[in-house]
Amino acid sequence: MALLTGGVYTYADTGENAIGRESTPEAFDAVTLALLPCLFITARGLYPSGGLGDAAVRSIRQVAELYFYAMGASGAIEAAAARARQLLDSQVADERHLSWIGDPFGARFDERLLGGCFLLKSEYETIGFT
Repeated sequence: MALLTGGVYTYADTGENAIGRESTPEAFDAVTLALLPCLFITARGLYPSGGLGDAAVRSIRQVAELYFYAMGASGAIEAAAARARQLLDSQVADERHLSWIGDPFGARFDERLLGGCFLLKSEYETIGFT
């Protein structure tokens, strides 16, 4: 996404460090050292969804968490989250249905996070069968 000039990262890219000057140096401006708008994606474990199930086929659920970060203003990450919702909500991939659950707290400023930045968390749920 052109809005996320600091990049898109996953847990596989960064491990437990998520976004940080050591784990994702390209997420920061080389001159000002300010955090650029970026995205970190992680997923919770697989869980029974409570839907269809028998000995051979079981309904499963997984939640993906998208963490949008920006320093200075939240406009870029709000636009990126809206674009992600347009692209991802109500999609089907690999026989799994993907749905936007919500943005639990909207864009908010957190002074403790990466020296002070905006954070917006979006959650998506996949439901499929094993």
